[in-house]
Order: sequence, then structure tokens, then C-alpha cells
Amino acid sequence: MKRVKLFSAILILAVLIVIIYLNFKEDTKSKAIFNTDRSYNIGCKLAYSLSHGLSGTDYLLQDKFIYVKDFQNQQIIKTNYKLQTLARYGSRGEGPMENLLIKGFDVDGDHYRTIDAQKNTISKISFDGKLMYTYKSKEPISAGSFIDGDAVIIKTAKDGFGREKIKFSVIDSNSVKEIDLPNVFPKKENSHWIYDGFFSKTTDRGCIYTTFF
Repeated sequence: MKRVKLFSAILILAVLIVIIYLNFKEDTKSKAIFNTDRSYNIGCKLAYSLSHGLSGTDYLLQDKFIYVKDFQNQQIIKTNYKLQTLARYGSRGEGPMENLLIKGFDVDGDHYRTIDAQKNTISKISFDGKLMYTYKSKEPISAGSFIDGDAVIIKTAKDGFGREKIKFSVIDSNSVKEIDLPNVFPKKENSHWIYDGFFSKTTDRGCIYTTFF
């Protein structure tokens, strides 16, 4: 009986040694491949670094200019690539061409557009200071993104505190209509708190919504 137990123990030990050896051999092989044929070194060189002195800032690069959101003054600042200020658009306030909380902006041709999450408005204003249109959402806006043409997609939330249900809508500035989109989240779990997130613009003038959970 003792011999059988001893033989079994030796057999198990031998199997473990073989497994460890094969794993070590495979790791060594993978390491050799990684260190030779599959290893790449991509270097990035910093052209220059500048400080703009603004906090909570969004950027937009277009037509050799940089457009920056000034959170403190609720303005859109036009700069060159050295961040030298060329122009300022808008100001803080409750007027039709003023902003309280810019949640998103876009620049196109001779005008700029803003999404104000405190006034719950979408505005289109020319660079020479003329209001081209403004639209007030039916629900409080929490996020948004400008997409193809003059359309904008917004995320809103309604009902009482802690029970907000997320909803997406598209607003077309030409017809000035708010079109509700089909719900993409389960109805029972359609919580603004659970599915809170942000929009990212795509190169085809669309957008992607990313949740934090």
C-alpha cells in the first residue's frame, strides 16, 4: 500500500514538473518572439507646449485656428496655434446671445453654436454678433453634441430628483423640431444616474455616447 501511494505521489510530481517545464518553454518562446519580430518602438516628439490658464476647457481645431471654451466667462475664444487670443464670442448672462453653462459648442463657416445646460437652449450666432436662431428644450439638458448639418443631439432627464429617466432627442434647426429617439436602455433601468456619460464627435459628423458604467 505504501509503495502504491509513493508511486502515485511520484507520478503526480512528474506530471507537475512536465507542466511547469512546458509553460516555461512557451513563455521563453513568446518572450523571444516579442523581443525580436513583434517588438516595436514608436516615438513621439513634442513640438511645443503652451499654457492657456483656463480650467474646465473644451477645444475645437478648425481652419488653422483653435477655439477654446472659457468656462469662467462662458465665452468661445478664437486663438492661433500659439494660443494668442484673436477674438472672443458671447458672454456670461441670461440674454439670447449670452451663456450660463456651455455644455458643448461647434464652429462652422461664419457662425458658432452653443448648448447651454442651465438655460436649456441651443443657439446659433454669427461671428458679427447676430442671433440666427435659438431653441429652448422641453426638458433639462445634461449633455449634447452637434452632428450632421445644423442638427444637434441632446441628452435630457425628467421626473423627480433621483428618479430621472434618460432620454435622447434630435433637434433640427431648420424645422426647429425636437424628435425623441427610441430608448436604447432597459426601461426599468433607464436611469440618468446609471447611464450618465458623454458624447464624442465622429469624423462623419455623427457622435458616440459613452456611459461611465
